[in-house]
Amino acid sequence: SKVMIEQQGSSYVVAVLTEGKQESCSLDLFLDLSEAKLKVVGKATVHLTGYFEVDDLEMGSDEEMAPAAKASPKASPKAAVSSSPK
Repeated sequence: SKVMIEQQGSSYVVAVLTEGKQESCSLDLFLDLSEAKLKVVGKATVHLTGYFEVDDLEMGSDEEMAPAAKASPKASPKAAVSSSPK
């Protein structure tokens, strides 16, 4: 079976799998699934696994990515030191 990517009217073969010979293939592909489609041509069943990475441009501004600053603990009124003499 052939694993193919269809994008903008063109098809690209990214793996050819044959039972008993080439049964697996590791790929490192970055696809925009709104524009590309995965397709399998052949008789064999093909299982694909993978993950999605968030694009940096989709994350927003740098402020959203910056770690939150730790808030300093507030002093309780009882622990406040008085500077005036008694």
